[in-house]
Amino acid sequence: MRPLQKCDLVMKGGITSGIVYPPVILQLKDRYILRKIGGTSAGAIAATIAAAAEYCRDQGGFEYVEKMGQWLGSGRNLRNLFQPERETRPLMTIVDAFFPPVAPSATADKKQRPPRRLWSGVWRLFFLWWVRYPVLSRGVLFGLVGGMLLAGLCALIVLGLISLFDRSGALWHQTVFWSVWLVLGLVFGLVGLQIGGILHALRQLPQHGYGICSGYSPSGDERVLMNWLARCLDGMLAGGRETVLTFGDLKRNRGRRDEAGKPESIELSMVTTNLSQGRPYVLPNELKGFIFCADEMRRYFPEPIVAHMVQYAGRFDGDNELSALALPEGYHFLPEKEQLPVLVAMRLSLSFPLLLSALPFYTIRSSALQELLRGDRERLEPADLQQNWFSDGGICSNFPIEFFDSWFPHYPTFGINLLSLSKEHFVKMDQGSPRRRLRRQLFSALDHRPNRKTLLDERDDVHLPHPQELQDPEWNELEGIDSFLSAVIGTGLGYRDTLQAALPSYRERIVQIRLSDDEGGMNLNMPPATIKAIVEKGRRAGQLLTEFDMEQHRWVRFQVLMAQLEQNLSAMNEAMHEDEMRQLFREVWSSPDFPYQRLRPWCENAETRLMELHELVSHWRKLAAERGVAYHFSDEQTPRPRPVMRLTTEL
Repeated sequence: MRPLQKCDLVMKGGITSGIVYPPVILQLKDRYILRKIGGTSAGAIAATIAAAAEYCRDQGGFEYVEKMGQWLGSGRNLRNLFQPERETRPLMTIVDAFFPPVAPSATADKKQRPPRRLWSGVWRLFFLWWVRYPVLSRGVLFGLVGGMLLAGLCALIVLGLISLFDRSGALWHQTVFWSVWLVLGLVFGLVGLQIGGILHALRQLPQHGYGICSGYSPSGDERVLMNWLARCLDGMLAGGRETVLTFGDLKRNRGRRDEAGKPESIELSMVTTNLSQGRPYVLPNELKGFIFCADEMRRYFPEPIVAHMVQYAGRFDGDNELSALALPEGYHFLPEKEQLPVLVAMRLSLSFPLLLSALPFYTIRSSALQELLRGDRERLEPADLQQNWFSDGGICSNFPIEFFDSWFPHYPTFGINLLSLSKEHFVKMDQGSPRRRLRRQLFSALDHRPNRKTLLDERDDVHLPHPQELQDPEWNELEGIDSFLSAVIGTGLGYRDTLQAALPSYRERIVQIRLSDDEGGMNLNMPPATIKAIVEKGRRAGQLLTEFDMEQHRWVRFQVLMAQLEQNLSAMNEAMHEDEMRQLFREVWSSPDFPYQRLRPWCENAETRLMELHELVSHWRKLAAERGVAYHFSDEQTPRPRPVMRLTTEL
């Protein structure tokens, strides 16, 4: 039996932290129909899988999600998703050195010291003498020879110092010289080999999309990320007519309708970052007009997906007479959004800098486009195209909780926020056994005064705030230059998401999952026990969301919304005078110089509505004045922190 309630779902990015999402989805499926689903980076993977599972609900889609979660928790399957290119393999070795497997029984003190992790990573890297750098490359040879020469120089200095005190020129002088050169030569040579090899591998990154891994294996290795995801979607769609799942398929949703007879479509949204333009894009709506090279796409996607993109290639946005034939051979416009494969959008959002390759798409240079439109040329050349590198959506918005937001929702939009479990949250228990206990200061959302202090047990590393619960800001200790720089980057990337998630009518529908340093993130080598612990947190988070109180949420949203509406309408009322607005409307329809000019019937209708709104707001102000307050809906009882209502971009 299909559930009758609906929900939207937004998931945060976090690389391997994404393994927390399948159990959340499985908990929600029995109570909710997933209506709109969004995410960034690893959250985009989970959103794609959730949308496909909902699309295949009657064909066992969610059972397939459970199998995927079990597969990820087995052996080294999670680590094998990230297979480096041959030239960038040394860089993946560095990642493994700095993020080795950590036993779940490791103490909290060991888990929570970034400087210790940094130096232990350097120590491990120093002894990875077996890393296979290309020996004949200039970087490796320079590092190796440079290290040996530096060792020889040190040996000469030692020999010179000995000669100052013993001018006999005894044979033991030479023995000391060669011994020092041999020992230091081994050490400096190894260091030089590592440095030279790393520099050589870094120079190869631009050829591989600025990433260690492309995420796809042309040989068909189904353990690799995109091969595995494509196989999973194929498994869900088995027996259906679809060979490549598109956004149009989700929108049509096999023709399903709800009890009221309305189409029951599935909406999937993700975020990517165009580094060449310095801005985010919301997928799939904003890709029209971009161009792809089929041969380049074969480095990132299976052949059926590339063939679909070529078959349903779009047209130039702005001139129907300009066909795709004007592009260089092998280049095509991206399909319209309904024909865009969901895996393409997902991969655009999932391009974690340096780990996973960015994807190249193209736009037409303005000068070349003008020549083409004037008829001065018939075909574009590759040099006429501008390369745009699309990378991880989390660069701009790692937790787009504002996705699918409405003023007064009919059903909830849940968010899953991944937070760190900092050192402050670890408390020593009896018998010297460290257990995680979460300290949280709870505040009243009305007066900001503490109303209770609690020491919550370890299960509260998963938490769904009460509507009136206002938490302390997240705090992390800065212990060195590495943690300082990390905090600078993290604050710049995430402050907006952090503030948004703390607002009333947001916070009570965002479940918080706290992960320690060895859980998720860049930890590609997590042991099965650690993965199991993360999965259990996801299961508990999903259970909390199934207990969500929608009526309480709507009541909070009503108060927040009406307070902002009243304040903004009152301010607009004061800025608009009736005579001035009537004169403005007359100038609009009579003057051709006005931008976005409207005809007289439109202006007359707008004037009538504006005057009615003016009277309504004036009446509100009168009622408030009778009570002796500035506003009727906004007062000291309004939920805090107070948001603002303004015109801004979609993201």
